[in-house]
Amino acid sequence: MSSIIAIDVGNTSLSAAQFPAPVRACTPQELPMPRAVWQCSAADLEFETLARWLPDGPCQWLIGSVNDEITQRIRDCLREFREGDTARLLNHRDFPMELDVDAKEQVGIDRLAAAMAANVLRNPARPAIVIDAGSAVTIDVVSSDGVFRGGHIFPGMQLSLSALAHGTDRLPLLSPVNRKVFHWGKNTRDAMQAGVFWAALGAIQEIVYRLQAELRQDCDIMVTGGDIVRLLPHLNFTVRHEPHLVLAGLAMANTGPAG
Repeated sequence: MSSIIAIDVGNTSLSAAQFPAPVRACTPQELPMPRAVWQCSAADLEFETLARWLPDGPCQWLIGSVNDEITQRIRDCLREFREGDTARLLNHRDFPMELDVDAKEQVGIDRLAAAMAANVLRNPARPAIVIDAGSAVTIDVVSSDGVFRGGHIFPGMQLSLSALAHGTDRLPLLSPVNRKVFHWGKNTRDAMQAGVFWAALGAIQEIVYRLQAELRQDCDIMVTGGDIVRLLPHLNFTVRHEPHLVLAGLAMANTGPAG
């Protein structure tokens, strides 16, 4: 295989990254770096566009998915248009880390990939808190001995806005906007935008505060996801922003971290 294609199939968006094959074994506190990254919304997926982005030569696809319908479309297109490629739909067994959870097979692959990458980046003496702010916000814990301990899931900003619109009679359907954040709104639209923004920020900060208190030690905090850039300037703790944390973790499922 000439390249590894790690693809993160989310509920509303897709991200894919090209890695040289084979993906090299990771060293402590260093992740494999993608050669190129491609993104689109799930609604706008066109395989022809994705195919033009792909490198020459056969590829091995490592698919991490929380969206079965889009994943099936991708696999159907691969069979039709990419004869030399192979594809593997990843599951929890592909991530060489211990999972201290009730149902291992039900943990989102994006959460496991981010946790695996964070496990490489963290100080070996400290736990990691992993925040992924996307359609849903996930906040997970990797213990100081490298065990995935589970975490929290709550609606992201777009889901919160959609819930307000669909669960009420008069509130409009909005999307989060990248503009000045008001402390409060003087009209319905600004009030909704401000409400979901500060609710997301407050939830993240409260959960991190309680996790660190429970763990009784400082943690390395890794953040990723499409909405995290808007939240970063307002966080009241130090974080490491890794935009490709999930994609690197998916690519690492092929080899596992060194050591």
